[in-house]
Amino acid sequence: MAKNYKQQIVILIAITTINVSCNTTKTNINMETQTETTASKKETLSAAVNAFPTREDDRPETFGPAPNRQISQFPESGKWEEELFAYVQTFAKIEVGHSHISGDGGYRAFFLPAYDNLHGPSEQFIIDNEFGHIHDHESHSMHIVLPPEIGKIVFEKKWGEQHPLAKLKYAGNSNYLIYGARNAAENEQLKALMRISYLHASKQW
Repeated sequence: MAKNYKQQIVILIAITTINVSCNTTKTNINMETQTETTASKKETLSAAVNAFPTREDDRPETFGPAPNRQISQFPESGKWEEELFAYVQTFAKIEVGHSHISGDGGYRAFFLPAYDNLHGPSEQFIIDNEFGHIHDHESHSMHIVLPPEIGKIVFEKKWGEQHPLAKLKYAGNSNYLIYGARNAAENEQLKALMRISYLHASKQW
């Protein structure tokens, strides 16, 4: 009887160990899947930006360094901005409010509340925990933060330019002015860039 009791204990311990081992393995698989998903998302977005066509027109005129604005080649309507604004609001764990730096950013600035302890400009944010804003004027342009390799492509293909204050070391090198979308295709490009900005700021890039 004592022998059977000991065997039951050994079997129980073995089953418990197997269950723990299986649960641990499952957790690791989930973590790996999540990592792969993030990596896959980055790869897809990087490929999309690399596939951007070079902007046919010359760069629009801009004003700056402060305020830094697009002052020519305006879209015919604000339709594309409304679509872009609605898209950004689907991002997880963000807040929408008045820009901490742009007078005409209106209430279309985007923040990560998880980083509300940060203050001032940085490579991760435009200022404080604000990673982007859409300008409330006829250009419908925007300022966002971008990883260096993406910013380089954006500049080379004439879809945007580094903020002048970044060149003067008063803003992060990641701070870019993106020209307003004039049609559906250009707006899809802005959506991709805004998503990258979000991932960069939230340290998922």
